[in-house]
Amino acid sequence: RLNWKKGFDTLIPAFVEVAKQEPRAILMIVGEDDGYEGEIKKMVARYKLKNKVRLTGDLRGEGKSAAYEYANVFAMPSYSESFGIGAVEAMASSCPVVVTKSVGIAPEIKHAYAGIVIDKDIDQLTKAILGILHDRELAQILGGHGQELVEREFFWPNVAKRWVEEYQRLLK
Repeated sequence: RLNWKKGFDTLIPAFVEVAKQEPRAILMIVGEDDGYEGEIKKMVARYKLKNKVRLTGDLRGEGKSAAYEYANVFAMPSYSESFGIGAVEAMASSCPVVVTKSVGIAPEIKHAYAGIVIDKDIDQLTKAILGILHDRELAQILGGHGQELVEREFFWPNVAKRWVEEYQRLLK
């Protein structure tokens, strides 16, 4: 969703420095407009990133899967997320993630070393993204750990098994 709480005011300025150090980098902003796309376009213009930013709209199915598969890093610098489904989807595709501490799944990501958890800060976000882009081994480790976390904790068969075990425990 293109909403103010997603942290575009942190992401777009951070990407300015990322683009300087990684001239081939492209920022894909994915999601349906929730009334904030105009503000995002203004920021893109102000930072002179028109040729470096793509607003794709909402992606579903194969388009969404391809976006995660080909991404080098997924960034969620949100002010607040109750969970962070986008980060989980990225991790399921072995895409390394960077999230703020206010993303609900941040503690699990940090504990599993499945991504980088930061404060809501432009410099920290820039450093985290560039760290992943500049270190393929780190990117592979984070991506692998992220995929393992999702398989272990969030795939439906494992979730269903835990529910059954909990019901059985309650019945005793």
